[in-house]
Amino acid sequence: MDPHTAVGYKVMREYQKSDDQHLNILLSTASPYKFIQAVSKALGLSGGSSDQESIQNIHAKTGFPIPTNIENLWKQTSQRPSHIAVKDMKKICRKQRKGAMEMIKITVPATSANFGPGFDCLGVAVNLYNTFYFSDNNQGKLSIEGCPVEFQNENNLVYRAFKIGCDYLGKPVPNVQIKIENGIPISRGLGSSASCIVAGIQAADWFQSEISKDKLLALSMNLEPHPDNLAPAIYGKLCSTHQIEQGDSKVIQHAISEKFKFTVIIPDYQVSTAKARQILPDSLRYSDITLQLSRVILLMQSLSSGNLVDLDEGLKDLLHEPYRSKLIPDYKDVKNLISRYGSSMYISGSGSTMISITDNDINRDKIINELSSIYPDWHIKPISINNTGVKSEVVENK
Repeated sequence: MDPHTAVGYKVMREYQKSDDQHLNILLSTASPYKFIQAVSKALGLSGGSSDQESIQNIHAKTGFPIPTNIENLWKQTSQRPSHIAVKDMKKICRKQRKGAMEMIKITVPATSANFGPGFDCLGVAVNLYNTFYFSDNNQGKLSIEGCPVEFQNENNLVYRAFKIGCDYLGKPVPNVQIKIENGIPISRGLGSSASCIVAGIQAADWFQSEISKDKLLALSMNLEPHPDNLAPAIYGKLCSTHQIEQGDSKVIQHAISEKFKFTVIIPDYQVSTAKARQILPDSLRYSDITLQLSRVILLMQSLSSGNLVDLDEGLKDLLHEPYRSKLIPDYKDVKNLISRYGSSMYISGSGSTMISITDNDINRDKIINELSSIYPDWHIKPISINNTGVKSEVVENK
């Protein structure tokens, strides 16, 4: 009796309580031992302490013969506990695969921080990715591929982050081979450094000991004190980070209206993060800070509502964009072009990348086509929001 038949049986028994005197016939075409829990429930039987007891209860109720193959299984010696806790499943699977060639794959999304007026506290994850592979190094030493030679050593940011994860778990740092596949351009304001930090610490999955996202953020801030890139890389979506006591950060995720269409505009030149920091003023007027705060409020409301007019006003920044725009030679021309199509723009991170936001595909396509014709060596394409953040999985080492 399969679950559908079991349900039919239950319905028939309820129907028989009515005044209808017609003959009721229920046809069963499968063994009642196929789905023993569903059948037991339909027959009104209490759940047995084991599958064997449940089968025996069904047999006693229905008289249906127990197949010989099932009875023979009962005579076999159990090799493992009959039940495995969900929290232990990952470790057990990894042990069963021990000796097989495997590696840990970490995928981290790009992030666009300093979102409009959200300087150092607002960032969003987007669908560009760096991928990192961690595996045993049979040569008994550290090996790193996929980055310049000068970073293929213990000073590599990924490896330094990996050591932090190992230290937190109280585990010795193993000899690893790290392979890096870069899908996030370097020094373009899209969180490439944050992706390295997050991936390295997340790779503590090596020890089958998961680190919570909150702890992952706290550990990551040992290498990057600004969480506006780290948070969306870890949690996904649009994240605001709030400094609380003892240096910890609270992360809140925010919705972005599906009306908005994002475009990433990546010039063929870099902006030094150090220079982008140095160019900022040492102080601001209270009136500017008040205006900045009001725009943050407007920005968050417009992102949720999908109001492009309010978004354009809410994206205006006074803390960093007026200064860092000077490090992007084409900033004004790009901004003017995007404005002609009734769209908005902000500098991603410290630049040189710029992000355009509009509310329809037609204008987005026009912006992409026109910018691409003017700047053929730039990378300009539509992007979407990443909702999941960092992802870890075990894969075959090919």
